[in-house]
Amino acid sequence: MADPTNSANPCSEIVLFSTSMKQAIAHIRQLEQLDSLRAEIHLECPPAARPEPGQFVLADPGSGPYLLQPIFPRRLAPSGFTFETDLAAAARLQPGSRLDLLGPVGCAARPPGSARNLLLVHAVPGPLRLLPLALDFLTRSGAVALLFSQPDAPLAGLPDEFEILRGPLETHLPETLAWADVVYIDAPTEQLDRLRQALAQARPYADAVPAYALIAPPMPCGVGACGVCAVRTRKGWRHACTDGPLFSISDLEL
Repeated sequence: MADPTNSANPCSEIVLFSTSMKQAIAHIRQLEQLDSLRAEIHLECPPAARPEPGQFVLADPGSGPYLLQPIFPRRLAPSGFTFETDLAAAARLQPGSRLDLLGPVGCAARPPGSARNLLLVHAVPGPLRLLPLALDFLTRSGAVALLFSQPDAPLAGLPDEFEILRGPLETHLPETLAWADVVYIDAPTEQLDRLRQALAQARPYADAVPAYALIAPPMPCGVGACGVCAVRTRKGWRHACTDGPLFSISDLEL
């Protein structure tokens, strides 16, 4: 078996740039309740620590116990970013307090320049961890469709320009996969092979559509030193924190 701590970095396959991780202090400027379960935290942080689409930061958002947790931004701003959390954690993150963080972590991502239609598949409970990719794509006059597997997925704060589809993935996948020029997937690992097969069936006579899956296991160190987030790919072992967290779905060993 290959050593998961000794691998080349494949970031250049899917990104235009990456940045070095920094230790920084962020300040909580605002807390906005999204619904009865969730809140959005507005952070101000140094520019060098601000994540780009596809990246995240490591911090203790108040959910403990000790290990740093990956925080995926919901929205990006010149002075910082926002992220989503539950109300229990939000109660410990009041405006005016500080949050120590490490970031940005991972590879920044950009869809191919020729892409006009982006599909984001969200099949896990919790925050829309890939939302910044869709928002960035929207600024390029691209069309965005969000496919939620949960029929009751919360939609508060999403742009009106997004096409929202909800329900079982099988209902919408054939049409949306045939439409998309690039696909980003946040789904349980056990569903990824089925999604890979569905993509091949939807575009049997076309060139392969770029499709990337978010792989986000525990990532306590952020530098690939602990090996906890090792990911097995067809090109060898990679680390979700340094080589991901987005991986081409065709490269994953599932």
